[in-house]
Amino acid sequence: MQIISRDHFLSDCDTIIVLGSCSLLQEFDQDGEFFFPRNPILHKTRTSGRNFENGILDFVGLVHSHGYPAEEHYLRTEDGYKLIIHRIPGSPNSPQMIGKPVVLLLHGLFASSDTWAIMGPDKDLAFILADWGYDVWLGNTRGNSYCRSHSSLSTLNDAFWDFSFHEIGYYDLAAIIDYTLGMTGQNALSYVGHSMGTTISYVLLSTRPKYNQKIKLAISLAPVALWNVRPNDFVYKIIRGNARFLKHFFDINGIRDLFPQTDYNWRLIYGLCNSCELAHIICKSLIFSFAGANPDQFNSTILPYMSRYFPAGASVKTLLHYSQNVENGAFQQYDYSYKKIFSIFHRSKPPLYNLNQITAPFVLMYSDNDPLVHPINVLELSKQLGNVIELYKVPHPKFNHLDYIWAREAKVYVYDKITDLLPRF
Repeated sequence: MQIISRDHFLSDCDTIIVLGSCSLLQEFDQDGEFFFPRNPILHKTRTSGRNFENGILDFVGLVHSHGYPAEEHYLRTEDGYKLIIHRIPGSPNSPQMIGKPVVLLLHGLFASSDTWAIMGPDKDLAFILADWGYDVWLGNTRGNSYCRSHSSLSTLNDAFWDFSFHEIGYYDLAAIIDYTLGMTGQNALSYVGHSMGTTISYVLLSTRPKYNQKIKLAISLAPVALWNVRPNDFVYKIIRGNARFLKHFFDINGIRDLFPQTDYNWRLIYGLCNSCELAHIICKSLIFSFAGANPDQFNSTILPYMSRYFPAGASVKTLLHYSQNVENGAFQQYDYSYKKIFSIFHRSKPPLYNLNQITAPFVLMYSDNDPLVHPINVLELSKQLGNVIELYKVPHPKFNHLDYIWAREAKVYVYDKITDLLPRF
């Protein structure tokens, strides 16, 4: 196989099919700082307001800007990753007090806790739950902008990035749940995950079944696990058709993380998407290409803010793990070389996640216009999980993968349902 260097990749149009047109990539990423930054730099602040001249607001700053209390907490996983998680312990309508029911929110791929707090009160789920009297905790996972530290490994070390959603579920989510329950003095919590936030819940509860007892209710927004029906949109066809090329390219160039949140990235995306009306339309079309088109629910006014907080970084291995599962049509652990698979699992193929081990009560929320989450896959997932109490199809024909977080009427179609469900458990 031909060895393709990073510089060759950024200049040879024949290799750009998986990422878009060659001319656009050269124009937007001449130094490789967007797709493959060598030294990601991000300035976050808590006091700059929303002019972003001195940096972007961090989670605490975002929440404080709306008059809500917020906390930042630090913990370490069993395998040494240092995580930063967040908390909204009260609201102007519901002051902080001991004994409030706890809800934990977990973000999707390339996201962070910030994505739950961009739009503000009465719009973001985090604020809505705080107003309803919940003690709201928001997790972050290894590799995103809040979790790029380890007790012994540097982010420049390949070993730091040797994780996928398996380790995120097995280690990170377990540590976050234990820490949250320890800090609040409670025995169990409610859980809301979006996209990868659902995947990691299935990983944890199937591989460490004792954690089922710590979940009062788990609500999966756009549940990602099974692939009986594979994504059929153009973008996903391209990724599937070039998965081996992508892995080879990443390996030979030592690329282990993708799309980190950096000053360069958010200024670039903001400049591109807000330079003119045509650019705005193009950016919106790119979002629709992978999330599903829903112009009626797309909140154009938050695009400038989205561009500052998303994407927030993830490991290459996580993306490859999803790609393997899609290609194999299975929800299974990472597929290494035959020799390594046998040394780890003592078998020729990686094991499937045993969803029958999951006994915590689940609500699965899905829609008809989500290219990543086909209704047939959700139905099959509901049969394999041990305790699905409700299958909820969002009653909007064009509701897409990101609408659960940022739709104009997410409260009407999703959040009101969540606030109805949570008090029952």
